[in-house]
Parts: sequence; structure tokens; C-alpha cells
Amino acid sequence: MMKFDDILNIGTTVFVDLHNEFIGFGENLADITLLPSFWDITSSLVNGIFGATISFDFNPDTIADFNLEEDNLSVFIFDETTNKWKALPSTIDMNNDTISFITSHFSRYAIGASKWKDINDNLKIKKKLRKYNPKTNIRTAEVKIKTLHKEELSGDLRLIVTNIDKEGVFLLNNTGTTTDGMPYIKIEDVSGKHLKIPLEFQLPIKEEKIKEKHKKEDKNDTHKFKKFEFDVVVQQLI
Repeated sequence: MMKFDDILNIGTTVFVDLHNEFIGFGENLADITLLPSFWDITSSLVNGIFGATISFDFNPDTIADFNLEEDNLSVFIFDETTNKWKALPSTIDMNNDTISFITSHFSRYAIGASKWKDINDNLKIKKKLRKYNPKTNIRTAEVKIKTLHKEELSGDLRLIVTNIDKEGVFLLNNTGTTTDGMPYIKIEDVSGKHLKIPLEFQLPIKEEKIKEKHKKEDKNDTHKFKKFEFDVVVQQLI
């Protein structure tokens, strides 16, 4: 679907050619995953003097086949000047399986996602459990990240939580889940050498309660009875 900001003049032509094939052009294909189809849009309009909102349909099964997460999808435009694909700000409608974007320049477009790379080796990571709330059975935690070298953190990151060693504990404030079922928190537009990420874990609810004597002995440290360990993997968009 295509909707222009202004009414087009009589005689204006717009052509949309859908190619259902694997994409083999573009210098940065190793850094992104594109679905096997692209739209070639041409028009009699002069690029830069119009505005249009375009929506493309996608198949969730195809997204899964390519090990992509729907919330990480973007529309990519092919820049003929640099011979590279560039991600555009995109809006995903998961209820209708569509992705839309705004443009003033027609070219070739595809749906895909940038790849993530692990950057743990370049970071100093500290994990610490925080307060436990007996009313909600939620325990907070904090992950502090610091770069080991001069380079600063930049762009979009995600913190994947793995290897929780207590059965029934799960991350509550995750923003998504990887294709292999690991919860993650996505942090956008990161900058600087330090980063602090708050976590919330839901603990399993047990029928038995902590004994009253424990409350009296350590009423401000109830969370000591709710210990667990977890690992994290920090990734950055290529």
C-alpha cells in the first residue's frame, strides 16, 4: 500500500515491480539478513519533492525460517551511490503482518534485519542482585557495562539473559525474545563508555512462606532467601 502526502498531478506514473528472488547485490550483504524478495519502485516524480508512506506485507513463517525476530525488522533501501543497503526507520504492525516507512525517494526496497555480534570480550561486566519484594515475588538486579578500550559504546545494543540457575525464574522486563528463546533487553541509541541496565526477575511462587523468625532476624534482607545466578551476553548491531 502506498499513500502520498499530497494529491498527485494528472499524468503522474508510479510503477512497483516485485521480485521474488534472493538478493545478490549490495556490498554489505554480510552484515544484514534480507528476505528473498525486493520491490523496485520507479516514478515520474522527482525524488525529494514528494512524501509517501509505503507498507509492505510479510509472512511470519518466512521471518521464522530466516531466524529473524519480528520486532527487529526494518525496511532497507538500496543506495546506488554507495552500493549498500541502508535501514530505514520502520513501523511494524504485528497484528496485520505489515511494515511501513516514510520516504521521499523511490528506489529498491527489501525487508530484513541487521545482524548482531557479541561484544562481551570488549567489555567489563558486573552483575548484582538487588531488592526482593515479597508481595510481588519480584527481585531486581543490575548489570553494569564498561568498555575495556578507548572505543565508546554506540548505536543499538541488546542484553541477552542466559543460564538462570534456578527453576521457574524468568526475566520480567525483557523487550523481546531471540529465535532460540532467550529473553533480551534492547537499548537504543547508546553512547559513552558506561552503561547501567536494570533487570526485574519473576521468582516462582511457593505455597510455603518464610518463617516468622526469619523475618524478625533479617526483615530487611528477605531477598537473601531468593538467590540465583545468571549470565548475560551483550550484542551490538553490525
